[in-house]
Amino acid sequence: MNLSTSLTKYLHGPSDTDAFVGRSISSHTRSEYSTADPLNINELISIPQGQHGLRKQKKIRSLRHIESVRLHEQDHISYEDKTIQIKGVGNSVLLLEWYMELPTAVRERVRVTGLQPLVDGLNRADMDVPLMQALAEKWWDTTHTFIFEQLGEMTMTPKDFSAITGIPVYGRPIKIDKHIHRKKDTIRRLLGRPLACVNQRRVDINWLYQSYKNMSTTTEEDIDILSRVFILALLGATLFARANDMVHLFYLPSLDCIANINNFNWGGAGLAFCYQQMDDLCRQNTSKIGGLWKAWEVWGREYLPCMRITPQCISSKVFPCSLLWGNCLPPTMEAKVLLKYYRLKLTQLTSEQVEWYPWGANTLHPYYVAQSEEPNTRRILLVGPDGGEWYLGERVTMQTSATEINKKSDDINHMTLLQKTNSSSNSKHPRMFLFWFTNEKF
Repeated sequence: MNLSTSLTKYLHGPSDTDAFVGRSISSHTRSEYSTADPLNINELISIPQGQHGLRKQKKIRSLRHIESVRLHEQDHISYEDKTIQIKGVGNSVLLLEWYMELPTAVRERVRVTGLQPLVDGLNRADMDVPLMQALAEKWWDTTHTFIFEQLGEMTMTPKDFSAITGIPVYGRPIKIDKHIHRKKDTIRRLLGRPLACVNQRRVDINWLYQSYKNMSTTTEEDIDILSRVFILALLGATLFARANDMVHLFYLPSLDCIANINNFNWGGAGLAFCYQQMDDLCRQNTSKIGGLWKAWEVWGREYLPCMRITPQCISSKVFPCSLLWGNCLPPTMEAKVLLKYYRLKLTQLTSEQVEWYPWGANTLHPYYVAQSEEPNTRRILLVGPDGGEWYLGERVTMQTSATEINKKSDDINHMTLLQKTNSSSNSKHPRMFLFWFTNEKF
């Protein structure tokens, strides 16, 4: 792919086929684009897509024409009528205990990074497994949207993610160095001696706690080190939680200067990771879902009142909205019965049954929701630790502008990707909005 073609794809978004079959934008490795200068377009065009969902199964690499958004239905979680034991990963209990033991100076460092909402959102609530399965059965990794038979498409938008989690989808892409575990001097400077002796790409979160919980914080350098270690563990237990309870060290370049941590687009990276986790779940690549999986439950209950079997923990609207549902117990109804109920409600879902403005008036939004408003209606490439994922704002205009689009249920199964875009066949794709939101004009 030459520079001209790559630049066109980057500024205007991919073609329908490129966006959905999971082709990498280039063959460059993750470490090459992770430190890209946002002013250097030659580095920006090298962002590959992650290998999740169908892309992980490597079944459609050679596909050239797509007949339907519902690709390879036999591999989808909705193909068979069965109950799956889904488990949400993350170590909230340990992180809560650790945070309460941190010195005041370290807590203040965590607060100024903008990641304090991740701490506030830590909870011990169990997953509503039937609700998660019902949502996964409507999710399609080909478009990163839920497809409802009577309604059309919806998804978790950047604004939704920020309103739920308190993390804005705004800023520069996170920096990642996959070889940083080999740079002992850098590890010792950023994380102190305990990790300088560990020659591994990732470490166990519990090991981090045990190794650093009694660390002395008599100097500013010690405070910074302990702050980085806790933030690293926090990311591994929440935003980028994985099934093995381990966290990668490759996030460290983004944690180098604590005062600049809030300049990175953690919200965009977290939303990309959420998409990837749901992609794998809907394709039955895993029965464990990582990242901020609780955000999917909150999203379903905020937009779809029929999903509110469990009452809110807080009666009035607060932000981030995960606090409304964070510590609510899952329904006590039998799982099979509840799953059948959720399936029926989602199948029959109509526009009148959707709460199109779950976050209230724009004037009442906190700053992090307002920052995430701009990319809501656009097509953007969200850059996460496992690669980039497309958010296709033009496909969910009902949601982003509350404008109803007529979609007959009989046509959903046979509707092609090109037909489902909201532009004519002669028009160009909407320009992709760069994910750090500069004022430059191209």
